[in-house]
Amino acid sequence: MTLTIVNNVPALNAHRNLLSSDKAINKSLEKISTGLNIVRASDGPADLIISEQLRSQISGLKQATQNAETAVSVVQTTEAAMEELNRLLIDLRKLAVHASNDGANDKLMLEADQQEVNYIMDSINRIAEQTSFGTRHLLDGSSAARGVAIGEGLEFVEASTTTMSSGLEGYDVRVDNAGTKATLRSQDFDDQEFARDIFVPGEEKMVTVAQQGRSAVVEVGAGTTIDLLVTRLNNEFKANNMGLTAFKDLQDEQKIILQSNEYGDGNGFTATSTVEGLFGAPNNLVQAIDGTDIEGTIGVTKIIGGREVITKYAAEGEGNVLTGLSGSPIEGLAVRYDSTGLEDDPETPVGKVVMSQNALAFQVGADYGQYLKFDLASTYAKDLANGIDNDSGYRSIADIDLRTFQGAQDALKLVVGASNDISSMRGKLGALQKNSLEPTVSYVRNLTENMTASESVIRDADIAEETAALIRKQIQAQTSAAAQVHASNSPRVVQSLLSAITP
Repeated sequence: MTLTIVNNVPALNAHRNLLSSDKAINKSLEKISTGLNIVRASDGPADLIISEQLRSQISGLKQATQNAETAVSVVQTTEAAMEELNRLLIDLRKLAVHASNDGANDKLMLEADQQEVNYIMDSINRIAEQTSFGTRHLLDGSSAARGVAIGEGLEFVEASTTTMSSGLEGYDVRVDNAGTKATLRSQDFDDQEFARDIFVPGEEKMVTVAQQGRSAVVEVGAGTTIDLLVTRLNNEFKANNMGLTAFKDLQDEQKIILQSNEYGDGNGFTATSTVEGLFGAPNNLVQAIDGTDIEGTIGVTKIIGGREVITKYAAEGEGNVLTGLSGSPIEGLAVRYDSTGLEDDPETPVGKVVMSQNALAFQVGADYGQYLKFDLASTYAKDLANGIDNDSGYRSIADIDLRTFQGAQDALKLVVGASNDISSMRGKLGALQKNSLEPTVSYVRNLTENMTASESVIRDADIAEETAALIRKQIQAQTSAAAQVHASNSPRVVQSLLSAITP
């Protein structure tokens, strides 16, 4: 080998290995002390990227779990209030049943019942106004989609949580064909001589109307006028729970018209009569002209670049209600239209619906679009049991007056309707909690656990492995240090050689 004194290469080599071993020891100590396999990007650039993405998702999932649990709390708060509403409606029904016992009640008793009704209404309205979660009101209607219809014969029905707000310009409603009702017309009769013309002494004259398994039978005897026949038919329809109405033609009062109460097909009926010419030949079964479902579109008109741009979205018609189809901004938007003749021009809107979306949204996932929405309708007394047909003209339970027999009877109808409204809302909330929120909490927790395990595999250090590696590196460092000492002594050999030639 070559012996030199200027450059001690073996010592340099030993020094380099010693530094490398020392650096490796420091790395192992860092991993053991932090518990991480990847402390900085240089430890594994690709793994660091995946790990940071997983960490971000895990953090989002943990917050999403808290969000879903908060949503459960909102649902439970709402349902607790609705449970009290149900109790109040049960009390209201008892009062209506008591007030209907007309044979035993006197004026003072009915006044007392009505006073209780007034207090119940106050309690219902107070619950609707004051039920809240933090500062957000839950049952005053502010947490649901709201809409206003502008146009003759047009009415806003409802909107789903997926319906988009319309903005101030509103949605245009165009009707191609208005919904119609199943209808049957009689021939012309002389109103004053009706009974005389059709009645034959000793013969029994009958009119029979059938609809969906129910029938109404009315006898036409001496002195039966057109008005009396219409009244008897309506009484029979009501007694047999048939969705039909009889009336005299407004344009021709010598005709009797039978008509279904509901728009659309599927509400047809038949009529037969032993009266000559009333509904065809005697004993001849006559089928009413069936109704049709409304056809139309719901869209928006905008001015773009000075031009009017019309966008129409498809809507499904059922009876006289148009409902926006899924996949469009109007999904779930329902409007009712009673024909006024304006639909003769399908290109001209029959009106507008201005709608705002206020449904509650809860982010239950870590990424964009992973949210749940639900709405809470108003439970004010004026908004419960709307649209229920009754003889007292009550528009909601807020109008109930138990001081008359008919009022008490109609109150029973509305209380049942209001109870159904509240029960339906509670059922939806229960389904939301059971089938959406609680499974979401369980799923997100499981996903968080699995992602944490994945992140741990990538980023966490195996302490047992690192401890073994540390011991190995420490031994290597000690060996390198010993080699460093030996290599540093190599120049002494040269020194011995030089001393031999020194005089």
